[in-house]
Amino acid sequence: MIRERILKIAIKLGSTNPKAANYLLKIAMPLVFDAEDPKETRPYEIVHRVQNTTGEGFWRKPENWKKLQDYSRFEIYETIKKSNPTKYRALEDPISDQGFLPQERQPSFFQGKFFAFESPTQANLFIMPQQWSLLSANGFFLVPVKAKRIWSSGSQVFFEPYL
Repeated sequence: MIRERILKIAIKLGSTNPKAANYLLKIAMPLVFDAEDPKETRPYEIVHRVQNTTGEGFWRKPENWKKLQDYSRFEIYETIKKSNPTKYRALEDPISDQGFLPQERQPSFFQGKFFAFESPTQANLFIMPQQWSLLSANGFFLVPVKAKRIWSSGSQVFFEPYL
């Protein structure tokens, strides 16, 4: 099968060209979890989403923040991360996240899906303590949520919720 051949090539490339290997892995296995796969035994997988009590996310949505100035301060920290070397990674717009395949970066592909992190550890690679304070003050918390399908770029995930 073609998928298995692509996986073998990706494994061989892993040590010499990790970027190409990751791209081939992504082509062979675009979904990192799919509850509807006949081989899958679990009905859902847990991802970690930053959201408020009504399930609304914080990213690029100032209308979901209680204080607009806190949203602006959060964005200033993002600018600092992009322009100065820090131990924290800047949050990326999924459309520009090269870890997703081109067809996965289309706005229409995101409909009915949400963004999250694979783990709290991954979230802490991107969100500074100062940003966590701003998020918390505005009612946003890292919440484990059930996902029916998960796509990963290696730095973030988007998912279809398990209902």
